[in-house]
Amino acid sequence: YIDAHKQDFKQEESRSIQYVTFDASPSAADTLATKTSLEKLIPEFKEATDIKQFLAAQGAINNSYDGYINGKTIKIAAKDSIFNTPVGEVFGPYLDGGNFVLAKMEGKHSMPDTVKVRHILVATMQSDPQTGQSFQVRDTVEAKKRIDSIQQAIRNGSNFDSLVVKLSDDPGSKDKGGVYDNVSSGQMVPTFNDFIFLNPVGTKGIVKTDYGYHYVEILSQKGVGMGYKIAYLPKEIIASQETDSKAQNDANAFAGDSRNAKTFDETFEKNWKPKGYVKGVATDIKRISGDVAGLGYSRQFVRNIYDADEGDVLRPERVNDKYVVAVVVEVLKEGTMGVAKARIQVEPILRNKKKAEMFNQKLGKITTLEAASAAWDNAPIQTADSIRMSSKAGTSALSFEPRVT
Repeated sequence: YIDAHKQDFKQEESRSIQYVTFDASPSAADTLATKTSLEKLIPEFKEATDIKQFLAAQGAINNSYDGYINGKTIKIAAKDSIFNTPVGEVFGPYLDGGNFVLAKMEGKHSMPDTVKVRHILVATMQSDPQTGQSFQVRDTVEAKKRIDSIQQAIRNGSNFDSLVVKLSDDPGSKDKGGVYDNVSSGQMVPTFNDFIFLNPVGTKGIVKTDYGYHYVEILSQKGVGMGYKIAYLPKEIIASQETDSKAQNDANAFAGDSRNAKTFDETFEKNWKPKGYVKGVATDIKRISGDVAGLGYSRQFVRNIYDADEGDVLRPERVNDKYVVAVVVEVLKEGTMGVAKARIQVEPILRNKKKAEMFNQKLGKITTLEAASAAWDNAPIQTADSIRMSSKAGTSALSFEPRVT
C-alpha cells in the first residue's frame, strides 16, 4: 500500500535521540557565595563618589542611567524598597533574574512626566549614518565660543527659529524649530535630561553633552511625580568551577560506560535512574535547525547528532547550562516512510478496506434496508432527518461523511 501511495507518505530527513542531562547551573552554594561577595561591597559602594570608576573597578557593566528617572516609568525588581532607601544609602542585595544587585540611591527630586523643549546644538561630535562611528566636527573651545554667541544673540532679541535653521547641528529637530515634544525622562542623555526635568518652565541655559553644547529653553511640562537617580551594581550568579566540574565528570562517566544504545539504557537504569536522573526524548530534529526539544538551541549539538549513526552514543556536549549525553535512536532519510514509521497511518486505512470487503461479501446484491437488516443479524434500521448540505458534524445516527451528504 505504501509503495502504491508514495506521495502520501513522504518524509523529511530527521533524527531522534534519547538523552540524559547533567546540570551545571549554579548550586545553592554558588548562589550564596555571589550574594555574600556583594554584601561585602556595600560599605565601599556607599562611600564611592565616582560611581563609574567604582563599577569599572568591580568589573561590572555600567547599565545605570546617570540621570533622574520618573518613578512611574521605572520597572525593576524591588523598586518600592529601593524608592524608600534614603539618599546615599544602599539597598540589597536583591535578586533580579540571574543576578544579585545592589542599588544606591543617589538622589530624589520631584519632576514632571513629560517636557516640551527647544534647543540649538553646536556639535563637537557627529555619527556617520552608514557606519555609526562617531567623529569630531569641531573642538570644544570653538563650540563653546559659538554657543556663547548664540546665547548672547538670543538675549539681544535674535529670532530663535532663524538661529535654529542657520546654526543648529541637530537634524532631528532643525526642521521643527529645534522642538522636542512629549519628552519622557530617560529619553535624552543624562545632563540634558536633568536640565529639562529638574528646572521650571521658562528656564534657559547652556548644557554640555557628549554631542556638544546645547542652548536649551524649557517650553512646557505636564504631570508631576517623584524622580530618582539610582546606581546599580549587578553580579551574575554563575556556577563555580567545582559545580561545573562535577557535572562534566558525571557526564563523562556515563558516556564512558555507554558504548551503544543497549549499554546506554543499561547504564542509565543501573547507575543514574536511582539517583533521580531522567531520560529525555527529542524527535524530528532537522539538520538545518539548532533547536532540540527539551534542551534548547545548539548548532554544534545538532551537527554532532547528524555526524553519528543510529545507535551511536555521542560524547558529552555542553548545551546551555547542562552537559548532555545522547544516543541516536532513529535516523530518517528524505524520501518515502518505512513500514514502522507509516504503520500508524496505514493500519486504519487497511482495516477499513478489510471491513468494506467483509460488508460487501455479506450483503452481496441486497438492495433494500430490510433485507440488509435481516442479513446482518436483524440490525436496527434508524432514521436521520433534517440533513443539510452545510452539515459537518453528522447526525445522531451517522458520523460525518461528506460523500454521503
